[in-house]
Amino acid sequence: MRGAYPAESNFFDPRRHNAILPWRDRRVGGSRFRRSEALSAVRRARRAAMSDTRMTTAELTFAEEPPQPSGRPPLKVALVRGPIVFAEGAFNNEATPAIGFAYIAAYIMRHGYSVTIVDAIGEALNHVYPLEKYPGFLAQGLTVEDMIARIPADVEIIGFSGMFSGEWPVVRDLIQVIGEAFPHAFL
Repeated sequence: MRGAYPAESNFFDPRRHNAILPWRDRRVGGSRFRRSEALSAVRRARRAAMSDTRMTTAELTFAEEPPQPSGRPPLKVALVRGPIVFAEGAFNNEATPAIGFAYIAAYIMRHGYSVTIVDAIGEALNHVYPLEKYPGFLAQGLTVEDMIARIPADVEIIGFSGMFSGEWPVVRDLIQVIGEAFPHAFL
């Protein structure tokens, strides 16, 4: 009685099933997928994106001068991340790194632009203050005045990040105040 036991059936045939093959040799979507090759490609891309860059708390700068696009002076960009907003008594907010801004900054720096990151959370992690406009809520990070002071006076473009919808009213107010402080900048 052939096939009565799993060892004798095609169930364990490695040519027909991926169950026995090592992870790196499994077929995915009809093509051979090697996990180690995909991971090394991701690691190479991350190293390439960050290799010429060093990061301080407020800005990213190139170790070497980046190429100038179109022979003109570099466009000055500021990326602003507002404070964490939470209700009084809440204990569930955690600060996270501004990795999205780091990736964006690395990309636009590679194209020859000057970038400043103002990370309100990362630069004042232990500073918690009440929001006067929103009673019952607190903010963790830099104040609006401190954020404005960290933005270069000759900035041309300012980008903002708002991670959670609960922070939107504060981010909206931040955009309005920074827009008034830098009327020549594109927000």
